[in-house]
Amino acid sequence: MIELLVACHPKPWRRKAILGFTLIELLVAITIISTLVSIGTFAFNNALDKGRDSRRKSDLAAIKSDLILYYQDNDFYPPDCPPTHPPCSSDLEFPSDTSSDPGDLSGPWLPTDLVPYIQKLPKDPSQAANFVISRLATNLKDLVETVLKNLVTPPEALAAATTPHDPTSAVQDTSKGVAAWLNYTYVFSSNDAFATFTTNINDRTAYLIKATGFNFSSDVPSGNIIDGIEVRVKRHSLTASTFVDGNVLIVKGNTPQGTDHADTATFWPTADAYKTYGGATDTWGVSWTADDIRAANFGVAFTATHKGTLNARAYVDHIQIIVYHHAPAPPTVNIFAGSTNIPYNSSTTLTWNTTDATSCTASANPASSTWTGSKATNNMSPGESTGPLINPTNTFTLNCSGPGGPNSNSVTVNVGAPPTGCDNTDTAKGYFVYCYRVSADRLSYTLWAKLDNAKDPEKDNCINENPPPPLGFNYCLKSE
Repeated sequence: MIELLVACHPKPWRRKAILGFTLIELLVAITIISTLVSIGTFAFNNALDKGRDSRRKSDLAAIKSDLILYYQDNDFYPPDCPPTHPPCSSDLEFPSDTSSDPGDLSGPWLPTDLVPYIQKLPKDPSQAANFVISRLATNLKDLVETVLKNLVTPPEALAAATTPHDPTSAVQDTSKGVAAWLNYTYVFSSNDAFATFTTNINDRTAYLIKATGFNFSSDVPSGNIIDGIEVRVKRHSLTASTFVDGNVLIVKGNTPQGTDHADTATFWPTADAYKTYGGATDTWGVSWTADDIRAANFGVAFTATHKGTLNARAYVDHIQIIVYHHAPAPPTVNIFAGSTNIPYNSSTTLTWNTTDATSCTASANPASSTWTGSKATNNMSPGESTGPLINPTNTFTLNCSGPGGPNSNSVTVNVGAPPTGCDNTDTAKGYFVYCYRVSADRLSYTLWAKLDNAKDPEKDNCINENPPPPLGFNYCLKSE
């Protein structure tokens, strides 16, 4: 474009010397381009209008052909009005954004009598396009809401710690070690009375002192969740660098088991001191119920290993256990709607999931014939349809119970306003509709549409129709 303007400059000497354009020249070029774009846009929009209008005329012609077939079989136009049959009590209008059947709000917009004669039920092109765009926008909004909702993690229940408990029973367990302890029952309290093990043999390990009877039945309620177990052992050796832990095992059902917490690299001190094993989140590699902890045969098994050849003695003064636990939380309940904003008389799909729920029931406001009674604790696929909805606001609730008590969650589905006859002036809808109007005697009808192209020669072809056309329509086909 720039080279062309230079080449066409009226002054030849400026064609060689010019290095740019004046402001006026640029404005002229921009004006020419803008004009061409405007002409192209107008022509394109005009072509779209003509295309939609052609589709509207074709749709109404197809419906008219089906009405003729219906009339040939029945001697009147639909719908019938049993038990008296035509003539009926009044004229009727059927817009293409509602259902013709009050008993089936998701049904066809034309009278159901005509459905067997129609292969494909047409709707205004702008109505169909608006529905697709609206549904995509709504689904995207609902998807974002669902993702954000699932990012919210319910808070974990805080673990409670028992006070340190002392054993009331102790025995020697020979499943580990080869040598006996003296006074192994002296581990019940911290009183400077010791269980002792004496040896001069390297790597010699004593039998396990299996301490049980910690009496957690009053501290850990049945049904609680076990988070961790902490063991404290007060011990020392007579001579430095002579004893290390041999084994430190948890006792479940009277059997030493789980992850061995022995510290085999650190020598015992020569002064009496507690050493801690496990903790608030350490279950020692064992699964637990509260009843396992409450049992008299729950406890810990502990022993020592001698290092070196000096004649040495190990002392154990006291063993304690602390249990970390919490009451089970109520179940988490999540319920979702495929769309939370839907057109009048349409439906959506409910899906839900829970954790720690043992049973669930459904309720709805207003009451629903489908969303009621017992429900599975999880149903993310295929979900369950709400059925056609007509109330402006519909709340669906899932009530669940579990070991931690009850919990519920709800989702609200908003329903658009019902259509108002064949009124085609509601610009808030963003689309036009077709309309089928039939007389009370069922011997005549008019099919209505709204054409976009103001210069269409058939626009307002029924302007003098009696009764007058519904608001917003400017094209019709009539019965012969």
